[in-house]
Amino acid sequence: MIELTNVKNLKENFYLHFIALLGAVFLFVGKPVPYSNEYSYLLRLRKVYDPNFLANDITFSTPTNEYWLFDHIFGLLTLFLSIEIVGWIGRIACWSILLFALMKLGKRWEIPVWMISVSIFLWLYIGQSIIADEWMFGGFEAKCIAYICLIFALDRFCDEQDILSAILLGLAFAFHPVVGLWGIAAVVPALLVCRRDIRRTLKVVIFTGAFSLIGVIPLLQMRANSVEPTIENLKYFQLVKFPYHFDPFSWSRSEILLLCILMAFCLIVHTQIKTAKPPKFLLTFLAILGVFFVSGILLRVLNQYELMKYTPTRLFAVFIPLFFFYYLSKAYHQNLLQKPLQIAMLLPIILLSLWNKIPMRGFDQAKETYKIWNQQSDDIADAFTWLKNNTPKDTIVLAPPWRYDFWYLSERAEVVNYRKPIIANIGEWQNRLDSLIGKAKPENGFREEEELAKFYFEINKETIDSLADKYKAEYFISETDYPYPIVYSKGKVKIFRLPAAR
Repeated sequence: MIELTNVKNLKENFYLHFIALLGAVFLFVGKPVPYSNEYSYLLRLRKVYDPNFLANDITFSTPTNEYWLFDHIFGLLTLFLSIEIVGWIGRIACWSILLFALMKLGKRWEIPVWMISVSIFLWLYIGQSIIADEWMFGGFEAKCIAYICLIFALDRFCDEQDILSAILLGLAFAFHPVVGLWGIAAVVPALLVCRRDIRRTLKVVIFTGAFSLIGVIPLLQMRANSVEPTIENLKYFQLVKFPYHFDPFSWSRSEILLLCILMAFCLIVHTQIKTAKPPKFLLTFLAILGVFFVSGILLRVLNQYELMKYTPTRLFAVFIPLFFFYYLSKAYHQNLLQKPLQIAMLLPIILLSLWNKIPMRGFDQAKETYKIWNQQSDDIADAFTWLKNNTPKDTIVLAPPWRYDFWYLSERAEVVNYRKPIIANIGEWQNRLDSLIGKAKPENGFREEEELAKFYFEINKETIDSLADKYKAEYFISETDYPYPIVYSKGKVKIFRLPAAR
């Protein structure tokens, strides 16, 4: 009897499950700092309060106010801490607060703590989203804060704490306009559907709008200084650079079907729950995000690239698997999984998951984490470090544009970087890339690194001379031989001094 009580206590121990989930987050996404987007996002924090940092770099010198609030708050930390420490502090804080928020939200389904924990673990295990490559847990960036605000807002709306929720919703937009935009667009009609109280909803809209202004004003200022992209620019940005975010045609049809079945499962289980139903508001919120998701697919069918840039598919992709696991736990808790309809729906879910190798995603994430931690510096990375130690701080370099780590390791300006688009001037960004990695056909979709490297390492001398003169580049990194003075060499990698060098 005592042993059974101890087991029950462990199953309901919030702190035990919280620590276990935090460990899972480290296992799946705990890469070294910086990683992926952090190579530019964390450096942007430093740039805010150190104008001389990467002063000649077009990417960092171009206005980028999408994340103005995030940059100006957390950029202060870079005045006395390294970006590595800032990154880890930000990650651990965001992961911890977000886990707490998700566990708190999971209680709305009135299921035991261990079921909430298992639901979140499974959601983390499959990569947080099945398609669209959207996530809440990862590196330290603005959308992590925005999702924290959004999740707490959803939870508070369930208790009808409208003012606090509206403030959080507005802050979600201020930190990350895309997350906030679709969060607000789904919450407001969900409130109208569930409460049918226009006056209270209008009050929510007013408070949300007021706190959104913190992000709206910098965005308007950025837009005033931006160059409008052409349709060709948008197609390159959406179909070539970020198809996994923007282009439903690049996604697996079976995975899109899987999301639709997950949504149907949530709807059916909700109607069959007899007592202690999850708040209708949360299901309505999810359903409206589903409508946005379908509209995003329709926009792609109609080639509406101007509207596609707002990524209406984004939030549904990350919320539907999470809510599905909550509803699956609820169905198990109330013995609803024995019903023929639930069985009929779970079978295609299992088959489609196996077909798309979703059960292997957790292993793949853990392997990737292990691989990155044990990865050795390569010759190109060593060349970047040499530039930091042996060239003036205002040096401009022609470097392999597909590398995330150039700015971080060299602390020098780059002619262009494929990994970080210049949002305020997509056209200029694309023109520079065309010279270094070749023109891309949007219909061919995503470009692999090998393709980019092949073109870059075969650039002729006339092109290099032209680029060096046009962009005032003083050094050029390549694996190919050229008739320029070599100032550094390791393995195949060489750094050439260009004619414009001082």
